[in-house]
Amino acid sequence: MPWQHAIDQAADDLIRYRGRIGIVFSPQITVEAIDRLIIMAKALKAPLAPSININGYRGFNLMNIARNACLIVLNTDLIADFSPWFLRLRRRSPNARIIVIDSVENDLIDKADMFIRIAPRTESLALKELLRKKPGKPKIIANNTWQEYQDLSSRRKIYLIYHPVHVDGVKLPAGPVLVPVLTAPNASYLSKHNLSNAADLYGDKNIDCLCIIGKKPDLKRRYERIINQDCFIPDNEVSVFLPASAFTEVRGSVFGADGRMKKLKPIVAPKGESRSDVEIIDALIEKMAVNPAAAKKQVLRRAKTAVRRSKNTADNGWHLIVRENGYAYRNTRLSSLLHGFERLRADRFMHINPVDARQHGIRDGSRIRLVGTELDVEGIAKVSARVPPRSILVYRAGDYPRPCTRTVRLECIE
Repeated sequence: MPWQHAIDQAADDLIRYRGRIGIVFSPQITVEAIDRLIIMAKALKAPLAPSININGYRGFNLMNIARNACLIVLNTDLIADFSPWFLRLRRRSPNARIIVIDSVENDLIDKADMFIRIAPRTESLALKELLRKKPGKPKIIANNTWQEYQDLSSRRKIYLIYHPVHVDGVKLPAGPVLVPVLTAPNASYLSKHNLSNAADLYGDKNIDCLCIIGKKPDLKRRYERIINQDCFIPDNEVSVFLPASAFTEVRGSVFGADGRMKKLKPIVAPKGESRSDVEIIDALIEKMAVNPAAAKKQVLRRAKTAVRRSKNTADNGWHLIVRENGYAYRNTRLSSLLHGFERLRADRFMHINPVDARQHGIRDGSRIRLVGTELDVEGIAKVSARVPPRSILVYRAGDYPRPCTRTVRLECIE
């Protein structure tokens, strides 16, 4: 399809379905592209949602952390996923005490002063018992562990560092200073806007036309029209595909995990007929005759749709631990894009505890299947002692629901 014809077709669909459109975008597009999407969404009366959940997320200035701090790191690997942030943190607070709480062993525990390994879904109780003023009858945190924490944190300001999407359903305590960190760029910028939730948007049955920017379609149902704008050809059938340039081919701005803006400069020329996200959105806005000056004065409405919540299945009672990391670009794993990356980060495997693997005859390379509500995924097993018993650890890149811990059934295929 010729470029101009594709733009005309996409603009015609957006005009025709005005009021029945949902727009989902990757946070890995530039700030300039996000600003234009806000303008377009208001003109179309469309809910606009980032593909990640940023509800409750607020940026935190690294320089606000006290030099003599006690850092409780919950369900987050600061070394693997936030190494630049962690290095700056160590330079600023070299004497800070680090306490890791996680059900999965990670690279940070080698640098930590204390590692508390807990069972999946026990984070809320573990934090409550750890932060209590006096020792009591323990359920998760033993009294000697509590005393060790008291010795480490004495006369120090307490900070709780966590990945927001890894603490779904966790009741965070009121005492420590909360420090949310996200692997996705632009999180601090997105949190300042009144955006919808992607889960709400996907569950809205009033949406007939779905516009997906900067990521491959991850569909839960059928739509009358699907417009996809990305630098990767979609696996699903779409109505209109608009080829976008990769980040190495565009000029713009992004906010890092530390909340600081960074400038992007093109390194190579765009391939084929691809154009930057900004150019594509500008072409659509021009075609739809949207007035950007007037649209900027409006506030995005939040989509008032029912949340479609998943129910747990407990056939075999396996904990599925889904973790978000930065090793993906526009919803595509880096191991699928970069030759040899898989040796650095086994991000496409289903990690399983060695004891569980032996009991079920599973080896490295075995194919296994996970079945749950709105989930039926096959993958390759990788045996790892970092994973707790009766648990499967996976890294999210479009194949799994948003990061969380849920119960699934494990099936061995071969």
